[in-house]
Amino acid sequence: MDYPELIKMQDKILSCARFDDIAPVAVYLHADLKFKKEAQRSIAGLKRRCKDIPQVQELKAKDVIDGNDDIGFDRLYNKAFEEILTRYHLETETYTDKYGAYCYRDKNGHSHCGDDSGFYPWYLDEETLKKQIESFEV
Repeated sequence: MDYPELIKMQDKILSCARFDDIAPVAVYLHADLKFKKEAQRSIAGLKRRCKDIPQVQELKAKDVIDGNDDIGFDRLYNKAFEEILTRYHLETETYTDKYGAYCYRDKNGHSHCGDDSGFYPWYLDEETLKKQIESFEV
C-alpha cells in the first residue's frame, strides 16, 4: 500500500476506533512487551468498531504481536493522542524536542514528552490520559 492510501486508511480507523483500541498495541510494539494480553484485547475491540475497513478485519492478533504492523499503530497512536489533547481542550502547543520525542505543554507551561523514538508519552487508555491532563489544570 502506498503512503497516501495508508494515510486514508488510518484516518478511517481513527474515525471508528477508540484510543483504547490503539494504545495498548502501540505500547506493546514500541515500548513494553509485557502488554501482550492488552494488545490482543485491543485488536479485538478495533475489529469490532471498524468493521468497514478491510485491512482491520484482516488483522490477525498473532501477526501483530509478532511485529507485523501493516496499519501503522505508531502514527495511529500519535494522532489519537493529539485528538484527545484537542477533545479535552488542552489549548497548548505540541512540538518535537531535540531528541525526537513528541511533546505537549500543559496550561501551566510544563512539557510532557514521550521517548526519543517519535512518540508522545505512553498511556494505555484514554481515561488515564484524561486524568493526567486534568491534574495539570490546577
